[in-house]
Amino acid sequence: MKRFLASLLLFGLVLLAAAGPAAAAETLDVRAEINGRDIAGADSDSPIELDPTEAVPITITLRNAGNRTEDIRFVRLEGQALGLTFLTYDLGMRTSLAPGEETTFDAELDFFDLDEQATGYLGTSLRVYDAERLLLGQEDFVLDVKGRTTSTLGLFAFAVLGIAGFSITVLVLNTLRRRLASNRFVRGLQFAVAGAAVGVTLALGLAILRIDYANAEEWLPLMFLPTVIAFGIGYVAPGPLSLSIRDVREEEALQALAEEALIRRSGEQARATSTSVFIDVHPTSEPPVDSRAEEPARH
Repeated sequence: MKRFLASLLLFGLVLLAAAGPAAAAETLDVRAEINGRDIAGADSDSPIELDPTEAVPITITLRNAGNRTEDIRFVRLEGQALGLTFLTYDLGMRTSLAPGEETTFDAELDFFDLDEQATGYLGTSLRVYDAERLLLGQEDFVLDVKGRTTSTLGLFAFAVLGIAGFSITVLVLNTLRRRLASNRFVRGLQFAVAGAAVGVTLALGLAILRIDYANAEEWLPLMFLPTVIAFGIGYVAPGPLSLSIRDVREEEALQALAEEALIRRSGEQARATSTSVFIDVHPTSEPPVDSRAEEPARH
């Protein structure tokens, strides 16, 4: 079991490493304005509001701070929550920048379906790539998306909240009824799953309720801490009753059932016997009369 979990964790880390974007040495200085706001100062305390129903103006300024000419292919605007991507918008920029050269690009963005995908704070990145999809430069900031509560992100948060509530309820009931797994490590894993669901709910709730945006450096500890605490609670939680006590109780129950069945059987036999005796001692017909005693004596 432990080897399987370790292998699964290693496999997940390999997938995360493989899924990460290719990156070259970042040689471009990236500056941008969205809705007239500089993205460099947009954090969870002062995010850039984004209304998906309106056109959004954007101005991007790129400067080559390296020592070679860079061929720029496109700029990607990408918004995430809890590591899941809910906003992706690519802008084509087929241009080249010599060392020290600078260029400015103006555009108007239309996020017509973003309100159905996300709501609340999104951790967003403006990334510049070359023709080989190597990252040349980026700038991170926070968007406040005025989306619907029933968006994909909102429904996902409700689902995780439901899983957390259901898991906690089941674990509490099983603890009170002493029906948890007998193995401490397994009990710890059961509680850890509930703790992870609580951590994910907290991370999503902070963003959706517009309290704070938890980036990768923050939401991972936010999820890890409840998981570890829950594992410890599950490890020390009382397991089921000892097998000897359960065996004794089962044996007592079986013995009680056997005695009850024996008493019931004995009562039925006693009633049958009393009925037969009653028939034997109380005949219903008169004794036969000897006809020869009534005949006169013959001489």
